[in-house]
Amino acid sequence: MHIGKFYLPKKILFWLVLLSIFATSATVVAASPAQERVASIRSNGVELTLHVPNEPIFLSELLPVDVSLTNENSQPVTLMGDINSTLFCNAAVKLSIKGGGEPHFQLPHEQNGVTHGCAAFGEVTVQPHQTVTTHYFLPMTASGAVTLQASASLASRSGDIVSTNDAFIHHTPTLAFNVSPQIPAERRLSLRLSGSRIFVSAPAPARAHLYYQAFGECQYGDGSSIHRSLEWITLPDLALNVPDCARDTSRTVTGQDWGVSVGSPGYAIATLNK
Repeated sequence: MHIGKFYLPKKILFWLVLLSIFATSATVVAASPAQERVASIRSNGVELTLHVPNEPIFLSELLPVDVSLTNENSQPVTLMGDINSTLFCNAAVKLSIKGGGEPHFQLPHEQNGVTHGCAAFGEVTVQPHQTVTTHYFLPMTASGAVTLQASASLASRSGDIVSTNDAFIHHTPTLAFNVSPQIPAERRLSLRLSGSRIFVSAPAPARAHLYYQAFGECQYGDGSSIHRSLEWITLPDLALNVPDCARDTSRTVTGQDWGVSVGSPGYAIATLNK
């Protein structure tokens, strides 16, 4: 028996292809020639998107990364965390980096073993068709192939009980890229200590977009105290004070450590520490 060829009408074929595309929530990666690389994924009517500049990336760069979440449902959704925080333990939309190798770049607080302080968890309500975005400044601390990954936890409440739905734990938007160990000369910043002041030298395009993080640690005979600002804070001038440790005047200080990092998006981070 001879079976002839079977042809689907073009209109039916179009809808079958369309259904096959939207049947699953797959990561979509796209690059705008002049602007950014984007990865996004949808789950339960919520879209999580990762935005990275579409340009060469180098070691010690302060990389600007945006993570946004859009609620495409007709009802509000709740996120666990703070939408304005970039600390992993507090952030409502989280960002992590994996991979990379030698050479490395280390920030002063990492050299001194100073860790982030985390506040209690909060909640963020995202209204229907609303988009919320967290702006990250991510130091490039390793060379070679690295992968960025964004995640978020949705929450539901029943009385005083809050449960989380980690919708973006197993399927997350990711972007892979290479970090060059070579720092372009025109992308360098430098710091100079004079007395109790730290002065910043930066290329003209970077001066209007400077950020810093700092810590100060006082040692006492019976322990130590730390004052830290490890989220990136706007630096309005080309100078800042040496960090204090919020010392306890009732105790005798036996030593003091401090560290400062200054960067601008797309430029190498400059550091100074004692």
